[in-house]
Amino acid sequence: MKKYINYVQLVIILLLVGCTSDLDQSPVNGVTDNSFWKNENDATAALGGMHNRLRNIMPFDYFQWGDMRGEAYNYGFEVTHGDGYQFYFENRLNSENSGAQWDPIYRVISEANAILHFVPSIDFSNEEEKNMTLGMAYGLRAYCYFLIARTWGDAPIVDEHIQNYSDVAALQIARSPLSEVYALIDRDIEVGLSLMSKNEIQDKYYMSRPALLAMKAEVALTKAGLLRENISQNAQVALDAINECFDSGQVNLINSFKDIFDTSNKKNQEIVWAMPYNLDEGLTTKPLASRMYVSADRYEQLESVTTGGNKEETYISFETGSFTNSANQTGNSYNAWAGGTLLNGTWIGPETNGALGWDNDGGGNSLEGNELNSPFNSVGNGYARVNASENVLIKLPSHMKDIKYVGLLAKLAGNTSSYSDVERTVDFEVSTNLGSNWSPFGSIVIDAGYAANTKLHEINIANPIAGQGNPIWIRFSTGGVRIHILDNIRIQTSSYVLISSQDDVNPGNNSVSFNYVTYKPEVCKALLADADPRAEQTFKLLFDSDGTELGGIAYKYRGEFDASSGNRNYISDIILYRAGELKLMEAEAQLLLGNLQNAIDAIKEVRDRAGISTNITLDPTTVTAALVKEYLFETMGEGKRWFQMLRFGGGDTVRLILEDLASNKYLYGKMPWYSPLSRSTLTRNPNLDQTDGY
Repeated sequence: MKKYINYVQLVIILLLVGCTSDLDQSPVNGVTDNSFWKNENDATAALGGMHNRLRNIMPFDYFQWGDMRGEAYNYGFEVTHGDGYQFYFENRLNSENSGAQWDPIYRVISEANAILHFVPSIDFSNEEEKNMTLGMAYGLRAYCYFLIARTWGDAPIVDEHIQNYSDVAALQIARSPLSEVYALIDRDIEVGLSLMSKNEIQDKYYMSRPALLAMKAEVALTKAGLLRENISQNAQVALDAINECFDSGQVNLINSFKDIFDTSNKKNQEIVWAMPYNLDEGLTTKPLASRMYVSADRYEQLESVTTGGNKEETYISFETGSFTNSANQTGNSYNAWAGGTLLNGTWIGPETNGALGWDNDGGGNSLEGNELNSPFNSVGNGYARVNASENVLIKLPSHMKDIKYVGLLAKLAGNTSSYSDVERTVDFEVSTNLGSNWSPFGSIVIDAGYAANTKLHEINIANPIAGQGNPIWIRFSTGGVRIHILDNIRIQTSSYVLISSQDDVNPGNNSVSFNYVTYKPEVCKALLADADPRAEQTFKLLFDSDGTELGGIAYKYRGEFDASSGNRNYISDIILYRAGELKLMEAEAQLLLGNLQNAIDAIKEVRDRAGISTNITLDPTTVTAALVKEYLFETMGEGKRWFQMLRFGGGDTVRLILEDLASNKYLYGKMPWYSPLSRSTLTRNPNLDQTDGY
């Protein structure tokens, strides 16, 4: 089996044969036809250059076209309030604010045309490899026109090699009807499939027969759903293509949703086709996820723990180790927070005989105010001491659900045998009704000895604790002895993150200044409502210090954080087709065919993998609603959502299904499905008409 060369290596090959050193130039059109198309190696290099050109589109433009007009996105926290992205998620595109245009897609098409023009006359040592090269070119050209058709509708058709191609506007070609664009897509798919006869994937970073089958299914579903053409026939075409893709044996639902996007698990069984992103490849375009993050170092604070190793989920840290006798002292209480952020309703204090021992202002046994306060009778140097007679009581706000972990860095207090002669057990309990119904959820054992027995004690909760709209109370006893807590009390949640609207080190500086766009809180909460495990791998829902829901930041495609440099490296591959989406496309095809139980069964496979029960009534409207939502929950943030919504008609059906998820200014039935051309695009080619509706 032929092994394809890394895209960057292919660029180097092109440079060696005389290509310009400007990597922004097309690898094919940067050299003269006479000097380049000589042998099989040239064809292979051109094939890699074409894939590389497509890869350059994917990190950002792809998400603008296929995702951001959907219901999930909202303003970020940056002062610029959206930085232009709002024209997508508010569906206010126009010729002045038209977003990414089609020029980079036509550059890929130009390179495909060159391969299809020159490669047939080149001798290959293996005719099958020659056919594969041509099949990939047909497949990528079909994929590019499919992107154009779904984004702009009518479009210029360029299906022949153009010597010294610069850009599509220079060709002065008018837009062809959408029907002709889809006719070209269908022809290219069928020719590509005939050339790539083996149903296998040689490299998941390249076009393959299974990838082309996945695209064939999506094309057929788009024609059936959006264009309402030959609905049953197209649905069956999609179903057959999906089944053949799975028949390759190289594509399957993997057991863990989280593992699909793990940067150490690239090209796994879930993946049909992806674009690769690795460190030091010279790509200057960062993915959409980079526009949704807080700054790299701030985000990493939400992702890891300095003591006790890294964790995937988020920690709420109570700064017990920074207690001081401050001017805020009232009675035996201390202002425990020396810097950081709290939510309204978060409280920590002592419990005495089942009652609260004091409050913020020393005025009685109530929970007034929102400060985090000390339950401890004395504060040492770098630690907080809990007396033997005290229970520590912690109150979390009602929206802090899915508590999954508690961590305590503690040791026995004192250096005499009365305190440290034997190990001691600290028991933890939880309640959503203070004063009653306490339930044990774990214990920690603090080792005997005082001087050198400090460690992070952890409790991983098998069944996450959910507040269900009530505050969660956690308490722990001290085991009859005094203990020292030397670091933060940590409580881990699945998807909620505390942030500060101000920089803790430099008050007045916005600590999330690199965030331009977020996920809507309503959409995040819809995914969290069923305790869906996919939520914690898709986003983190942010709250400001007063408990206000700000929005979600992307956790999918987050790449990796490099602690040595302080940078976040966006090395997550962008997945174009994968098994989970194909299963939902199977459900969509079965729904169009009227096979409701088969559609439900396909949805159930996806939900079973996520660990969620499925209860869908055998009713077309109910199944449609379930499928629309399932697409969102499974593929949120993967560049697919707007195109999925279009397949369901882009009309009242989708609006009614989603009205409980978003408060966006949707104008289905009134707003154009397709995007406008920019004024510059229209000026450069006067033969173009503007998209209908603009």
